[in-house]
Amino acid sequence: MNNKKIKKNFIFILQKGFSLIELLVVVAIIGILAGIGIIGYDSYVEYTRRAANEANAKLLANLLSAELTAQRGRLKSNCPQTLGRGSNATDQTWANCIDTLIRNNGMINPYNNKIYGTNFVDPMTLGKWTFTMLFGDGISNNAYTAGEDYLICGSCSDDVGGIASVYTASWDDWNESSGRFNKYKSYIATCSVTKLDEQDPWLWSAYAHKFFSIQE
Repeated sequence: MNNKKIKKNFIFILQKGFSLIELLVVVAIIGILAGIGIIGYDSYVEYTRRAANEANAKLLANLLSAELTAQRGRLKSNCPQTLGRGSNATDQTWANCIDTLIRNNGMINPYNNKIYGTNFVDPMTLGKWTFTMLFGDGISNNAYTAGEDYLICGSCSDDVGGIASVYTASWDDWNESSGRFNKYKSYIATCSVTKLDEQDPWLWSAYAHKFFSIQE
């Protein structure tokens, strides 16, 4: 008798099913969980891309430091020309060397999966990989001050997740007779570009974010 009653109640429950409100609640919960998962995944992807971009910038800074050391000691170098700089620390030999090191080491921008510099951005038409002056202070221990961006005048290798060659100097070290700074510090920095007008490069601003010192 009890078995028949249990069976009858079970059939009644199956026939009753879920109400519309219950279904909506379940769907809403699934939607919330899916949204949290997507946000978490996007954050993870961005974190890994940023980490890879910074690792590439650090590698490039180390490679340039090694080139300087090798050429100073007249050892075998990847860049045949002497790494010298002209006025304002700009010289095509640096541009050629940076491009050579990037391609020799297959350095890929994680944001577009292309070699750095394939789609370089040059808001001020100074040329590819030209060392450019940094406007702003705050570099400490070869890194940027948290929460701040730095406006740079010059080339950035890509719109997003790019690399820029940057130097800093004090106007106290400016030499009028030579037309250059007596001393300066060079960095490879991660960068991005803000385009206020897609069609007007003069309204593009390149921002450097994370700095890696080139030891000279």
